[in-house]
Amino acid sequence: MKCFVNRLKPHLPYLLAIAAAHLLIYRNYWLLKLLFTGGDFHRWEAPAVNFQADCFAAGSWPLWNPFVNFGYPWTDFFGSSFLFPTHAAFSVIFGYCVKTAQLEILCWQIAGGLGMYFCAQAFGISKRASTLCAFSFLFSGQMDALPAWNQLVYNTACFPFMLWGYRLSLGTEKPFSLLAAVFLALSFLGGYAASAVTGAYFFAGFALVDSALRKKPLWGMKFVFFTALLAAALALPKLLPVYLSQGAVPRLAVTPQWRPELGILTTHEFVSFLLPVKHFFSLYCGELTLLAVFFALIARRKTGRNISFLIMFAAGAWFLLVNGRGDPSFLKTVLRGVLPFVKQVRMDFLYWAYPLAFLSLYAAGFFEDFLESAGDKYARGAAALFGTMCVVLFVIFFDARNAFGFLLFHIAIATAWLGMTLIKKRRMQTLAALALMCLEMGIVFERNRVDMPYSDNGRELRVLMTHQNFADRSFRSASLAGQAGWVTYENDAVRPGLRAAVDEPVLHIGKFEAGAVINALNNKKFTATWLNSQERRGFMLLKAQPWFNRLEGTPLFEFRDDAGDGNAAVSFDRLTGSEFAFTVNSAKGGLLVLRQMFDGRWDAVIDGARGPAQICDNFFMQARVPPGKHQVKFVSRDYVFLYSLLASILALVLSVFISIYPFHER
Repeated sequence: MKCFVNRLKPHLPYLLAIAAAHLLIYRNYWLLKLLFTGGDFHRWEAPAVNFQADCFAAGSWPLWNPFVNFGYPWTDFFGSSFLFPTHAAFSVIFGYCVKTAQLEILCWQIAGGLGMYFCAQAFGISKRASTLCAFSFLFSGQMDALPAWNQLVYNTACFPFMLWGYRLSLGTEKPFSLLAAVFLALSFLGGYAASAVTGAYFFAGFALVDSALRKKPLWGMKFVFFTALLAAALALPKLLPVYLSQGAVPRLAVTPQWRPELGILTTHEFVSFLLPVKHFFSLYCGELTLLAVFFALIARRKTGRNISFLIMFAAGAWFLLVNGRGDPSFLKTVLRGVLPFVKQVRMDFLYWAYPLAFLSLYAAGFFEDFLESAGDKYARGAAALFGTMCVVLFVIFFDARNAFGFLLFHIAIATAWLGMTLIKKRRMQTLAALALMCLEMGIVFERNRVDMPYSDNGRELRVLMTHQNFADRSFRSASLAGQAGWVTYENDAVRPGLRAAVDEPVLHIGKFEAGAVINALNNKKFTATWLNSQERRGFMLLKAQPWFNRLEGTPLFEFRDDAGDGNAAVSFDRLTGSEFAFTVNSAKGGLLVLRQMFDGRWDAVIDGARGPAQICDNFFMQARVPPGKHQVKFVSRDYVFLYSLLASILALVLSVFISIYPFHER
């Protein structure tokens, strides 16, 4: 422990600077004066993790979500995240709600910045340049926008640790990295599957390119294979059930239709490299990043320094480009026919944080050269080039009434960076550079954010909800986001827990208005509500039945008494994420019907005797109960998940042993 502290001590001031900058820029979010207003964050992701937390509180795995689509196998859902460690930790410590979800996102953003610092350090970049690189990544336009889909923050925050693990493995010559594998597995366990897949391919591509440039291509192939194999083993409880469920979920079985407004990288995003005037999907990553690259080009600095970062930035940008019709790039079209799961990578604008990470690391290699240039002609040339490009873009694309002040601001910042090179004392220059980067990113963030103060009267929240993927992208408009509106829904603080759903065992068809959706999911109602058409085929057939709407208000369970006298008694005793428990008392027995979607992984347990549940009314489940008083349970038996979990634990133990064992490639 003492050795670890001693190794960490030289980095501590820089790590504290990264954390302090985040606390300052996001202060209103840390203090919960503002909430992230993304529609998916409020309507789906926070309630989903809230459900998982309630399952743990009830002492069960969330194997089955009874509150969406009249029951859904939760282990099959690609967005489930109950094995993500911080979800469990936050649930136990704070209880999980929208505000808790926001605090967890903020913590992971800081973690991503710290990971970028250590990644840059591992690639030979100085401490202060690594800190500025972390700022560039942490406060980029992409990272500012991703909390609207909180799962993508986890993917992005894990990415620098994967790159760091690769670099450490180069030093030890071990053809795998426990650090990279763990964070790759975490990106699948806690993040959005399509984003995790994209990050995994970008990570593998970087390892192969970089190892080839280092003339170790075979080692690179071994590294990718063993690290990916270990990560897959660690994430097996998530990956295997999702993979096996693809045929049951049409969305996972077919290539999604492309919609231009959901994927295009327009002029907005490219121009925002230089002059950000919108918040959502801006590629802005700080003026110093571009100034350093311009400086290196003008001064003809050695561009081979970490050239693999530049290659991966270009390849990643090409991969994510979408044309005006919504068609993917040529590179992505080719890879869709070669690599698995690339077909599911949709809404390409969501994944630009990965190319920006490579760009930030590449540019960081020239930060020191620029800052130590003492304002020479090359530094002046870089600042002049930046300013000229800003003016040209402003004249071509912008409305002066909306953006003229912002143009002047960025020219002033570029001038300030040029003046920074004239500071003689290195420590003073470092402090000034950190302060300027923090000031710049903070002002850009405040100028472009769309989140508005919410109201909370103890029973209800009133939040401005936005749909970022339909943001206004015109430089000639003052609007920062389209499709924004105020939504009122019940406060998480007054929602019932999982056990309270036993008191209202009634089916609800569900409404798709934003507030109704949030209340249905967070108040634990047995509903047909689901988002983004994530239905299984069985539920889609149920919705097509002419009597589907008549299910509104019907009981969750029903006892069909063989005596037909209506004297049977049924009590609903317990509900968890893997069990429904009843007490049935009837003279002649009968059928206990549970209106949850039939799934072959359910057993009916009567007084301890277990047998498979039977299908009822073509869609639901039932169990035959003999005469008398009996304890009846419907219990999930997801052996695929349980065996995968066991394999994952064994893989983790084995990988720790291999990491400690003094193995070297020969």
